[in-house]
Amino acid sequence: LRTPLTALAGYNELLADQVMGPMTEPQLDVVERMRSVTTHLSAMIEEILAFSSLEEGREMVRPSEFLAEDLVRAAAAVVEPLALQKGLKLEVVLPRASIRMSSDIDKARQLLVNLLGNAVKFTDEGRISVEVQDGDPSSVTFVVRDTGPGISEEDQRRIFDSFVQGAQSAGRAQRGSGLGLSVSRSLARLLGGDVSLRSTPGEGAEFTVRLPR
Repeated sequence: LRTPLTALAGYNELLADQVMGPMTEPQLDVVERMRSVTTHLSAMIEEILAFSSLEEGREMVRPSEFLAEDLVRAAAAVVEPLALQKGLKLEVVLPRASIRMSSDIDKARQLLVNLLGNAVKFTDEGRISVEVQDGDPSSVTFVVRDTGPGISEEDQRRIFDSFVQGAQSAGRAQRGSGLGLSVSRSLARLLGGDVSLRSTPGEGAEFTVRLPR
């Protein structure tokens, strides 16, 4: 899956950089749309591969020590360009004192990137925020909030299931694989934690991640 997609992205870059010759503005616009769809397809493939690996029990936890604030900043840096493209403000809220924790930082970052990216996808105006809370001596809490359309009670009961998307995604130009939240919960549980959701339709959504300190 990755190999032909990498080739496609490479040829797209050649066209966008006009290596093969000059292009008109309408042609460059089409190439940019191709680049956007290729990026979207790449993200979907990565979600499917992550889901497959988790389902088969092939994922290993490789713990290391790091600061919770560094983890959050790294995840926010990945999603911030997507938020800026939509005119959304991305806020990072940190506690006064640094929190040192031991976990698999790559998987924890992927978990937060999934939740932040999902928030950006379904929020058309307002802001996205990620907050680190320090109230439990044995765990660290990360809260991702958005000002999107919210999630109905019916969708909340199945939103973490595989290949499921909420009704608010209907009619959107780019729909995902329906695996982002399922992978997020699987990653959290692999790390000894969990993900929960609180949402009111019309008032946004709040995802809470708790990981062992």
